[in-house]
Amino acid sequence: MSTKTAMLLVATTLVACGPSDPTDSSLTAEATDVAQSALSSRVAADLTFVRQEEKLARDVYLALNEKWGRPIFSNISQSEQQHMDVMASMLSKYHLADPVAGAGRGTFVDPLLKGLYTELVARGQTSLVEALKVGADIEDLDIVDIRTRLGSSPPSDVTTVYQNLMKASRNHLRNFVKQLTVNGGTYTPTYLTLEEYQHIISTPMERGPY
Repeated sequence: MSTKTAMLLVATTLVACGPSDPTDSSLTAEATDVAQSALSSRVAADLTFVRQEEKLARDVYLALNEKWGRPIFSNISQSEQQHMDVMASMLSKYHLADPVAGAGRGTFVDPLLKGLYTELVARGQTSLVEALKVGADIEDLDIVDIRTRLGSSPPSDVTTVYQNLMKASRNHLRNFVKQLTVNGGTYTPTYLTLEEYQHIISTPMERGPY
């Protein structure tokens, strides 16, 4: 299975069950300050999956940082760890089991995510430009994936967390594309439309909570 096919499956099939970012502290506050409310089974499944998806991003960036030693991978992996922590808080708040508790790097309950991790890391080992494209692909996918989950009408606290995660992914995408340009590469969006992608890239970094 190709990397693109695997990532498309993450964005579609699993939806049915997408420097440290300046908005991360607001995510933690949102996860702890809002009163608990009932969740639909769809929203519960989405929360569980997003926790795993943030781990996928973190684990890939850690592996690519070991290979290339570039600040962008180190910085964004730290941001993804903060996002994982926020999602862990959300799972705890809603009394949902944590699918990645105690899991080492590259270890996932879902075999599709495990395979995707292996493919993305292997692809990112081939060149720095390809590693930066892997980062852009992950953030491209995350934006579309989280936007899809917003369509399941989650409660307001979950919605705000998702909106902040999506904003962080837009900032990460801007960073990866900037570094691609510096290193002589280009990026064509895989999941966003070209119009959506160009709008993100042409607008400034987003600061503060959503």
